[in-house]
Amino acid sequence: MLPKIAMWLIFMRLVDLYWMTRPEFTSRARAYLAGHCFCPLALGGLWLGFFAFNLKQMPLLPLGDPKTCGGH
Repeated sequence: MLPKIAMWLIFMRLVDLYWMTRPEFTSRARAYLAGHCFCPLALGGLWLGFFAFNLKQMPLLPLGDPKTCGGH
């Protein structure tokens, strides 16, 4: 329950920041809203893709570590 509330608070904070910086709602404001919403999502998607690509390149657990190999 706590992560859902935290995500809701973060989302509402972003809405509040948008409301304070762009209070006018004209026909041009919709284009700004689309840019302000999709640009962070696109950058987050690029970051997540880069992270996943790099995660596949290396093992998550160290190879040959005596603590993870049962002490052999």
